Amino acid sequence: MPEAHPSLAPPPRQLKRPRETIQHPAAWTYSLAEGALPAPAQQRLERAIRATGSRLERKDPGDSLIRIEIDDADRKLGPEGYRLSMRPPQATGSTHTVLLVASQAAGLSYGLTTLAQLIAESAFGSDHSTQAPARPQVLDAVEIVDRPAIANRGVMLDISRNRVPKQADLLELIEHLASLKINHLQLYIEHTFAYRGHEAVWKHDSPLTAEQVQELDAFCRERHIELAPNQNSFGHFHRWLVHDRYRPLAEVPEGVEHPFGPEPEPFSLCATDPAVFDLLTDLYDQLLPNFSSETFNVGLDETLDLGMGRSAAACALRGKHTVYLDYLNKVHRLVADRDHRMQFWGDIVLEQPELVQRLPKDATALVWGYERNHPFNDQCKQFAQADVDFWVCPGTSSWLSFAGRAHNALGNLSRAADAANRNGASGILITDWGDWGHMQPPFASQLGFLAGAAHAWNPTACDRWSEGDWQQALDRHVYQDPSGELSRANLGLGNAYRETETPNVNASVLFSAFRFLGDDLSSPRYNRLTSRSIERTVGIVQDAVSSVRDHRSERTDAALIVQEMEWVAQQLELGCGVLKARLSAGTNAGLESAPLAERRRLAQQLDHQWLRFEPLWHERSRPGGLRRTRGLFERWSRQLRVETPI
Repeated sequence: MPEAHPSLAPPPRQLKRPRETIQHPAAWTYSLAEGALPAPAQQRLERAIRATGSRLERKDPGDSLIRIEIDDADRKLGPEGYRLSMRPPQATGSTHTVLLVASQAAGLSYGLTTLAQLIAESAFGSDHSTQAPARPQVLDAVEIVDRPAIANRGVMLDISRNRVPKQADLLELIEHLASLKINHLQLYIEHTFAYRGHEAVWKHDSPLTAEQVQELDAFCRERHIELAPNQNSFGHFHRWLVHDRYRPLAEVPEGVEHPFGPEPEPFSLCATDPAVFDLLTDLYDQLLPNFSSETFNVGLDETLDLGMGRSAAACALRGKHTVYLDYLNKVHRLVADRDHRMQFWGDIVLEQPELVQRLPKDATALVWGYERNHPFNDQCKQFAQADVDFWVCPGTSSWLSFAGRAHNALGNLSRAADAANRNGASGILITDWGDWGHMQPPFASQLGFLAGAAHAWNPTACDRWSEGDWQQALDRHVYQDPSGELSRANLGLGNAYRETETPNVNASVLFSAFRFLGDDLSSPRYNRLTSRSIERTVGIVQDAVSSVRDHRSERTDAALIVQEMEWVAQQLELGCGVLKARLSAGTNAGLESAPLAERRRLAQQLDHQWLRFEPLWHERSRPGGLRRTRGLFERWSRQLRVETPI
């Protein structure tokens, strides 16, 4: 039975702790019969060893403390499994202290990563100087047999809702995910790839270029991560369809209201227009050659306006879901003709589950949902019973929140992993969206990445972890902060939404305070909101960051993380201020009923928040897309200042 302790993340499948200890040597020596260690994993091990005041050296087998073996005949380990024993030689009668056995390079990399975590744990919180030798450290003995429960353990990062990370930040994220044994990555694209001949769509949005994708792909391969292409290909096409050249391809060219922006826009491609497939052919032929992966996520989710415009007659004649399935099959043929396996979001098909039987058997359905109580198990059964391959897709709960929704994320990820494990899912994809301007800084996603990776590797062990355990895991594996202050702020800010006692479905009410600024408070999203709950929320927020500057993080960007956390805290407080002013005017009162002087004061604070937000954005993200996010801040500021009803 694996231990429920955050020193190892993901937690191993089998772990024993013999009552023995090992002294840190002056040098950790290792032997490998032939070849070299996987470079990224070796670097992780070297960093951990340096933190103890020691070093890593290669030696002959008879002289080494770490013996590393590749046993490709050991089928029990599988391609990603490993055995790791760390015990004093006198206890085993051997000449080595550590024995690491793997069947393939991926398992070797994961075993080295676990060894690095074990060694790093002994030095966690110590103050080692490069000028003086470290004091002796003691390691606890351990025996581990480990392999993942889920074959594909992925992350999907939204880079289409204004925020496109800098290349260096993407590389840093990939290395971090690799250290958590993630082996799949997608970058969600609506329009942020530099397609030739379509410059008008992306020229202001700092897209990824073909050369940058190729660099990311190679970097991922070195870390046993599959970088899979992702291009939404039906709904969520508004960034294209707002341009005159592409508007004729829209289902509703004049536009519709949709929940992903403040103004009506054409949203989905027309399912019955042959010219749509000419465009998709061009996009696929430009995008796919930059990836070594043969997986391709084509989206096809949330076709909100299907049947509301140019396909209305076809939908009336054949049924909306049949029209949808015909479109899906045409996209599938495009993908199959390019020797790729199609992934698609499963939400539309699940509206009429009998359609599941008619899906292509070589496609993969993505079962998504983002609440603690999402019915993953029931939905997974629909695909499993039809013998359709599927992945389960929970989320980090970072979006529409500023700070994340930590409690919800932990429940959502746990429930999804349990359903995946019970129903034979071939993968888990941890989604990280950026709806409405991607205003949450990256720290808001870290808990979701960490917990999602841990649950995907070992769905049962993490169920015993408390939020305190997750906080300790953040200390060690994300922030390298023995003080615990950064993780305390992360969880404190990420749970502040709960103090409002409102429903907070797929969003925090502290974000909804701005997003729905023009509405009254009669919506169910504001149920149970009171002045007292708002005041308690402010107290939680202030306490979360009260000592964040006392951290002892070893991260080079720790000061930036502190600034981002402090910005988020002030934005949450400002959201509380907006809600309190609205509440004082009455549940059914419009924004203009709140005192004008108070609204102007809040608008000034919001303007100041923007002035702080912009430089923080530029630290990690490309400049394109920021103008769209700025437009949302400006819209909210204008709404707060109005003197007459909107």
